[in-house]
Amino acid sequence: RTKRTSKCLNLGSYNYLGFAAADEYCTPRVIESLNKYSASTCSTRVDG
Repeated sequence: RTKRTSKCLNLGSYNYLGFAAADEYCTPRVIESLNKYSASTCSTRVDG
């Protein structure tokens, strides 16, 4: 451990852009959309 400090941006976590924070405009609309359409994983078709 050193006495030297520096400011860092954590790019290894989900919330480095603030997406995990609740937003009073977006959050209710996202929940409504998920309840209406549900979530899914999507990808391109794989031909063998």
